[in-house]
Amino acid sequence: HAWAEAYVDELGWVSFDPSNSQSATDAYVRLAIGFDYAGACPIRGIRTGGGTEEMTVRVEVSDGQ
Repeated sequence: HAWAEAYVDELGWVSFDPSNSQSATDAYVRLAIGFDYAGACPIRGIRTGGGTEEMTVRVEVSDGQ
């Protein structure tokens, strides 16, 4: 899911996770950054009709700092 971040003078960037009523911690993994969902969505497109579908993904996490 997503969370919001705002720049606060004297604190820097502060995160807000309204779904869990807390600030984001180091346990959160940022995969994308965008102004809204359209700017940060992992996939996009249009699907019509029925049928089955499958999506395979792989995420590799490393400390980039």
